[in-house]
Amino acid sequence: MYLLGLGTTKLRNIYQLTDNGWTSLTNYTIPGVDQSELVEPEVITYTSFDGLEIESLFFKAKKENDNGHIIFATWWSTSCGT
Repeated sequence: MYLLGLGTTKLRNIYQLTDNGWTSLTNYTIPGVDQSELVEPEVITYTSFDGLEIESLFFKAKKENDNGHIIFATWWSTSCGT
């Protein structure tokens, strides 16, 4: 079995299920960025204007890189069931 896997700090890569578990067949990374520089996000929720709970990922800068600014980005797609 093969799958395309990804995570919050890992880009899309192809994996194969073997007798020893999942084996990565590709190693796609962000050029110039070491894996150790990436941070796991904190899951936060907030209430939208219409009362729905919205879940977001907050990637907090590592202490040595924190400049006190927060960059907020949001994505919206009309193909999300609306």
